[in-house]
Amino acid sequence: MAGERNVVANAIAVAQTGFVLVKVLLLVGLSIAVFTTAYLGYFILPFVFMLLALSIVGLGNLLKQWARFRDRRGDD
Repeated sequence: MAGERNVVANAIAVAQTGFVLVKVLLLVGLSIAVFTTAYLGYFILPFVFMLLALSIVGLGNLLKQWARFRDRRGDD
């Protein structure tokens, strides 16, 4: 009985250690991602905003063309 309790206690300890390691690795990964984003953001963010603006303008033009197409066909 005591040996079985040791096995269960060891399994629980290993699982808890694994969870702690996963949390630490997740925290380190997020820290690296935030640092990389902050470091490279100075160079990349203007391009992201430009692409976002262009996509919004392009979507607006597409919707205008679609509205003209529907009006031309006479659909409601």
